[in-house]
Amino acid sequence: MPAQVPGTREAILAAAARAFAEKGYGSTTMTDVRRAAGASTGSLYHHFPSREHLAATVWLDGLAGFQRGFLRTLERAKDAEGGIKGGVRFHIRWVRENPDVARLLLADQDPAVRRVAAERLQARNAEFFGAVRGWLDRHVEAGTVRPLPFDLLHTLWLGPAQELARLWLAGTLRTGADRAARELGESAWLALRAQRPRSRSTTSSSQSSVRISR
Repeated sequence: MPAQVPGTREAILAAAARAFAEKGYGSTTMTDVRRAAGASTGSLYHHFPSREHLAATVWLDGLAGFQRGFLRTLERAKDAEGGIKGGVRFHIRWVRENPDVARLLLADQDPAVRRVAAERLQARNAEFFGAVRGWLDRHVEAGTVRPLPFDLLHTLWLGPAQELARLWLAGTLRTGADRAARELGESAWLALRAQRPRSRSTTSSSQSSVRISR
C-alpha cells in the first residue's frame, strides 16, 4: 500500500482504522486520529463531522473494498469449483493484507456508528449479496452447486474462513495461513458441490457390464 499523504482524507481514514483496531472505538478520540494523520482540526471536521461519521466511513469503505475484490474473484472463476475455492482464498488473503480494517469488520459496531451507516450499509449489502446470489443461482441451475438456503450455503462456504481469520488476527493460528486456505477451500467445495446422479445411459452400461461379466 502506498504511503499516505499527511492530512488527506485517505490518511485520516488509515489513521482511524489503526486507532480503532488498536484502542477500540470507545477509547479513540478525534484528536488521536487528527494527530496520527497529520491533519488540521479544520481538515478533519471538513471530511468527517463527528467520530461516528468517521468510524462509519472506515467501516463502509473497508467493506466495499472486500466486496469488490470478492466479486472480482467470482467473475474471474472459470467454474463453480474455482469460484468457491477462490472465494475462501480471497477472504483469508484480504484479512492478512488489511488487518486493521478486518478487525473492525469482524467486531460488533457501536450503535451510534450503525445508525450513521445504516442506509448506506443496506444499499451496499443488497447489491453485493444480490450479485453473489446471482452467481450461485447460475451454478445451482447448471447442477454444479447444491440448492441450499442462502444462509446455510453462505455459512458452509465462508464461515470456517471467517473463524480462521479471527484466529489469525488474534495471533493464535498455528497452521500456516496458506495451507489453511487450501484446506478450507477444498472443504467448502466438498460441502457445496452437487452430487450428480449417474445418467441413465451410464447406469445401463454399468449394469450391462456386470451381467456380461457373470
